[in-house]
Amino acid sequence: MRIVAGIVTYEPDLARLTEAMTAVRPQVEALLVLDNASSNSDGIAEIAASADFQRNSKNRGVSAALNQIMRWAENVGADAVLLLDQDSVPAYGMVAALSEHLVGTVGEAVPRYIDRNLTKEIGPPGDPTVRDVPHWITSGSLVSVAAWREAGGFDEDLFIDYVDFDFCGRLADAGRTVRVVPHALLMHEVGQSMMRGGIRVWNHSAFRMFYIARDMLVYVRKHPRGTRRFPDLPTGLLGALMVLAKRAAVIAAFERGRRAKLEAMARGTRRGLAALHS
Repeated sequence: MRIVAGIVTYEPDLARLTEAMTAVRPQVEALLVLDNASSNSDGIAEIAASADFQRNSKNRGVSAALNQIMRWAENVGADAVLLLDQDSVPAYGMVAALSEHLVGTVGEAVPRYIDRNLTKEIGPPGDPTVRDVPHWITSGSLVSVAAWREAGGFDEDLFIDYVDFDFCGRLADAGRTVRVVPHALLMHEVGQSMMRGGIRVWNHSAFRMFYIARDMLVYVRKHPRGTRRFPDLPTGLLGALMVLAKRAAVIAAFERGRRAKLEAMARGTRRGLAALHS
């Protein structure tokens, strides 16, 4: 199996990006760093001198960038692609562990995630067995190029959020599964999250909050009655608006820059509502 990797970047911390590249490069045959029009793109290019580097003139979102990486992988004759966020660092041997389970109808093999902010596991805890799951985070996933093609790629209507849920659903529709390999480990960062009085505070940027709101409503448009695969996702417009209202309350109570974030959420909500009627 020929395995390559791709990292999508947008305004990355260059030290963290260097850490991610250093960890992944020995585990794959080739690496593409794809930058989505960052202001520090020249610095990224310097760091990526030992890898393939592509620079987009416009940020068209994560889904579009992931499809670019998959097409690049197809062109270089890869069988599978490790997809990484700019702040995700794979442990030694992670790719080899995942590749052992990318067999048969498995379309995506995924690791166990450790949130470096909370030093705790992300996702269903306590199960050490290799198993199939309905969905998982995209970063750190080893995706079969053939399965990506069968699923129709990533939905470019989704800019950042719900990309993983949507793609896992597409894989399932194509008869493919998502398999989690708990002994494969990835250090991952979910915003600048922390716990406040038992409440998880995400501390996403205003930019990200716009797309959290917008993409949630776009996803709801595609799945207005929800889906049995993802019962924990909001169902319908009312459910989505309730989730956004709760997130807004947490921002108002605990986060810095709350005004800019809440205004961004409002703009994203309006954009998402407009998409519902387009």
